[in-house]
Amino acid sequence: MTTIQANLDAATSFARGFLLASHWAEFAPDTDAATRVPRLAGQNLEQEFEAIGLLPTDRRAALGNVWLSSTKRMRMDEVLGVHWSWLTDELLQEISPALVLLALGCLRGDAPKELLRAIWPKMRGAKSTDLDVPKPPPVLAAALRRTVHAPFTLLGDRPREEQPAAGLLLLKPRELYLLVQDLGLREISRAGGSTHREGVVRLLKDYQSAEVARIAKLLKGQAQPDAESADEEENRVSGVAVDLVKQAVEATGGEGDVVGLVGLGKLALALAGEPATFVRVLAQRMHRDLGERLVAWYEIAAGAGPAHEDGNERESALPEVLDRMRAILTQSTSGSLAKGDA
Repeated sequence: MTTIQANLDAATSFARGFLLASHWAEFAPDTDAATRVPRLAGQNLEQEFEAIGLLPTDRRAALGNVWLSSTKRMRMDEVLGVHWSWLTDELLQEISPALVLLALGCLRGDAPKELLRAIWPKMRGAKSTDLDVPKPPPVLAAALRRTVHAPFTLLGDRPREEQPAAGLLLLKPRELYLLVQDLGLREISRAGGSTHREGVVRLLKDYQSAEVARIAKLLKGQAQPDAESADEEENRVSGVAVDLVKQAVEATGGEGDVVGLVGLGKLALALAGEPATFVRVLAQRMHRDLGERLVAWYEIAAGAGPAHEDGNERESALPEVLDRMRAILTQSTSGSLAKGDA
């Protein structure tokens, strides 16, 4: 135990948190982790990760509690990460314009601006005296944040360790957007390289939009395999991809972010075995239109049951989504992400 303690004593507080998270995720740190995350430079991550794993359960839990107590406390809106579009109903229920403005002043980022734009039809008729509100003291600001976000904290248990998908809640909105886009492009590529491609191409001919033209071009750019050489597993996977493309196009009439909707369908399929409360929490980190669509598609996939013809795809979808999530987080840490609007 002395050697273990010595290894952990040499670790910085940041490194201990990183290693505890790695142990929780059951993934050893990559060999180039210190290169991608400069704050890990100089740490012997291999030995320190091994030391974390050798600690008794109670000692490891105590170490986690000490690390958590040293971290900065976060505001409720930062912890929940609810997209502003879910808050409009809560604000529209308020009678007093002054109280609405006070609540908006307690939020950060783009949320106040976007929310004010969304509820402006109600606010524009208010008297000027109703809009003259002082900056609230910190205690009142905290109370208003709790009031606005209260409906989103009563969704049931938060994700637990045994839920593999819990790591998705680590994604920032921009990273979640990029994950969905990545999944969409991969499924379109599978559909375009399958023996089922012609059915999708015929479907797209019925729609006229720039987005559909982009999808059609991607499909035509894929090399189509010989029907005789494609095995049963390839046909099954590509068939699901084709269904996801059809679902996205038909849901929007070919307008809007079809690539993202294909990825959203893949995400819904991957989450089919997860609790509904978890999917709801994740959905609230997206724009409300997309979040509600994710929930609707999840309910369809979950209702099909594991014996459904897509049951094998459901089992393989979540590991693939988590693998792509790790790739997105790695790119984000290295600073090489392309620009994306969440």
